[in-house]
Amino acid sequence: MKRLSVILAFCAFLLTACDEGVDNRVVWSPDGTRAAVSGSGKISLCDEGGKLSDPALLNSKLFRWAPDSVHAYVVTATEVSSWKDVQLLLTPAERSEVVRVARMIWQTTSLAKLKKLSPSRSDPALVYLSHKYGTRAVWAKLRSLDKNVPNLSEPMRVTLSSVQLFDSSTHKFSSSQLWRTVAKIEGLSVAPNGKFIAISVSDDSQSRIVVVPASGGDSKIAVTSLALSPVWSADSRSLFYIDKPSAATKENSEPVNSPQHPVIGTINTLEVVGANDHLLPVPGPAKQVVQVLVGSTARLRCLPNGDILFDAMTRSFPDIKSDGRCGLFRLSPDLQRVVRIESLSPLPDGLDYFEPNKGGTRIAVPGSKGEIAVLDVASGNVIMVEKPGKKSFRLAPVWRTEDELCYAAPNAERSTAGHDTEVVLQSVTDVNKRAVLSKDWSSSAFDFLTYEDCSEKKVSKTAVKKIHQGHHRTTKGTPGVRRVRGKGKS
Repeated sequence: MKRLSVILAFCAFLLTACDEGVDNRVVWSPDGTRAAVSGSGKISLCDEGGKLSDPALLNSKLFRWAPDSVHAYVVTATEVSSWKDVQLLLTPAERSEVVRVARMIWQTTSLAKLKKLSPSRSDPALVYLSHKYGTRAVWAKLRSLDKNVPNLSEPMRVTLSSVQLFDSSTHKFSSSQLWRTVAKIEGLSVAPNGKFIAISVSDDSQSRIVVVPASGGDSKIAVTSLALSPVWSADSRSLFYIDKPSAATKENSEPVNSPQHPVIGTINTLEVVGANDHLLPVPGPAKQVVQVLVGSTARLRCLPNGDILFDAMTRSFPDIKSDGRCGLFRLSPDLQRVVRIESLSPLPDGLDYFEPNKGGTRIAVPGSKGEIAVLDVASGNVIMVEKPGKKSFRLAPVWRTEDELCYAAPNAERSTAGHDTEVVLQSVTDVNKRAVLSKDWSSSAFDFLTYEDCSEKKVSKTAVKKIHQGHHRTTKGTPGVRRVRGKGKS
């Protein structure tokens, strides 16, 4: 999900139809009795029959269950406008960088320089400038750079993301926050023993993995490179992640590390927890295990037996600009052998959203036309639990049990609730056994249940003010052009 940016506002807003993403929409508890369902900026809980609990968790995005299936770790977002609060979350080096960016903003006469700044850099700088010169003076500075900046006086704000412990039996958060940051939290991974959490954080072109004790305490920065898809080892002592070069850009503005231009990365492992179940004072060093050819995304999954599953591209060299092939692979627990996971028939093209069941005996793979395939790893047989259609998938498939899959299926007949898709539980051993969970869910509460045509519309000045009050999500953009996220096709 894109973080909420509340820095600059302009009169000419565009309503862009784009989806929040298809991952993390539904997260089932380890015992399969309940699920967290994310949509429209909030999270609700439902049982295996689809009955939603009340109330929902507002201003929440990521949700990860603890092994006990009762507690969970949730990323919540709040807006802060006080530099006193913001600077407490920054290291001395980060504070120095904020001051440097703030000076550049205050002294510049070029709008082009501002447009190159991401919200993670400009937001804290604008809060600092407001602290030093006053909010009205900062707005006046922005209007001097662009006449389209409206005459508003709302405080400059930074989105504060917090990781908190949630009790699903009482619907209450613990009183303390496990970890806070003004950077963007991309993901959470809970160790199998439930004692530690790995937090994926991105800040402009930088990224890092932070490890936090689940009971609270000092955190450790484990990785500071561009790390993808961190997962815990089966013994809860090490992290596996994909390390790849940062995104370069060609003259035509096409990212080099894209599906069209994959790069060579490595699957790394890093020990972060000692034998006494305490975080190591100094994690590492990281060990490179496998070289992989990756595009813009990739995925790792660790099985209880220690196997590591991953997707990667394959090419033969010399090569004349072929797209290569994507495949699924298995890394042995001793990290000495990689084998390709074979299928007797082709798998859909959404391998970067593959999901194994807990035992790794079956792997679900979605496709860009809404199809869902399930691969039986032992036999190589592939069954299509959802046939291709006219729309792409709206929900990455997730397993509730070893043989029951949850995903969004197109409606053959539009429901009375107006859903274009329904969240279903589908048996993979009996294709005729399917339960619809979302028949009574509101499409306004869960925007992935409907499709809307992409369109661009002017947004009124009232909508501008709502954005600054935090009522709308925004895309990641430059501080010169605000774009409002709307519902739409994935």
